Amino acid sequence: MRAELQRLKRDTEMREQLFRTTGTDLTQIDGIDVLTAMTVISEAGWDMSKWPSEDHFVSWLRLSPDKISGHRVIGKGRLPTNNQLNLVLRMAALSLRQSDSYLGAQFRRWMLPWRSRPWRPSSLG
Repeated sequence: MRAELQRLKRDTEMREQLFRTTGTDLTQIDGIDVLTAMTVISEAGWDMSKWPSEDHFVSWLRLSPDKISGHRVIGKGRLPTNNQLNLVLRMAALSLRQSDSYLGAQFRRWMLPWRSRPWRPSSLG
């Protein structure tokens, strides 16, 4: 109980400091907690104007597909990266699986085609 109160106090202090730094409460976004927001700020910085669009930001994170030709994805693999922000944003997205919010519903809707596919290849079955 005491450790839980200390953790809540620490998170509240970190949230207040984050709000003073950025001018907005990033933890209001579903799936983003205090540590995720702090990681975004520490890895990408608080000035997002260095990327002209979200496509440039996704490319900087190396989350975009590696081969695109004629607006079609050829290779499904992603480029290798050691960027911690890449991993943190993926974990935040996966946390939406259990969320009752709009983003959680969209995530589950997006994941539906992958859930319906069998785990093993059909040639084994």
